[in-house]
Amino acid sequence: MAKYKTLAELVKGAAEAQGLAGKKTLNLEEARAAGRRIVEVPAADAPPEKWAEFYAAVGRPEKPADYQFQAPDGFTLNGPELDKVKERFHKIGLTPTQFTDVFGAYVEHELSAWNAAQNVIDQRAADTRAKLGQEFGALAGKKLETVSALFAQPKYQALGEALKEGGLGTDHRVVRAMIEFAEATSEDTAVGQAKTIAGIDDQIATLVKSPAYLNGADPNHQKLMTQIQALTTQKHRAKGAPV
Repeated sequence: MAKYKTLAELVKGAAEAQGLAGKKTLNLEEARAAGRRIVEVPAADAPPEKWAEFYAAVGRPEKPADYQFQAPDGFTLNGPELDKVKERFHKIGLTPTQFTDVFGAYVEHELSAWNAAQNVIDQRAADTRAKLGQEFGALAGKKLETVSALFAQPKYQALGEALKEGGLGTDHRVVRAMIEFAEATSEDTAVGQAKTIAGIDDQIATLVKSPAYLNGADPNHQKLMTQIQALTTQKHRAKGAPV
């Protein structure tokens, strides 16, 4: 497999191998005399119909969809892309066995490369956890939970997914920055929540001092009661308590 690094090289190599097969010297008279079936390789400039007859004679399937391939565990094949590969290999005349061998070699190469990359990510994640443990001790897990909680919020989900897809979620420097950002955001939220509750209390205190609140017969009394109830509900929500 080391000979071929890309799918294009595999296809080219298969085509060259198929062409070389026709260059072997055969004693046709002896073969005919022995009753063997003779399949002559068309000339390089032969019309497509002649090549189609030859490919069919040596075992090419009737159509690209007839090629079968069972992907190994852990490897997902893209349907449209696989169809393109089948069409290309069918065009150069590969038999089902040749298709399986050539494409299988490419898939093995890709799977090996993916596993190697995943091992690098896993090792980097382990190194990051170790560094966080050294820096924060028993609090490391709690700090990572703060980061997870932050990126679970709808407005930060896209950022979290982008970091993960880019492989940055295991980089110690990035994780350290995310911890600082998550903690700062949490502090800002807490401060904002305290300010909101304090502001609501001030509004309620002002309303209950109003003469209209103290006088049940006042035309504005019911309106004030409704406002106070609404502010009380808002306060409970700010605290995160059931309304």
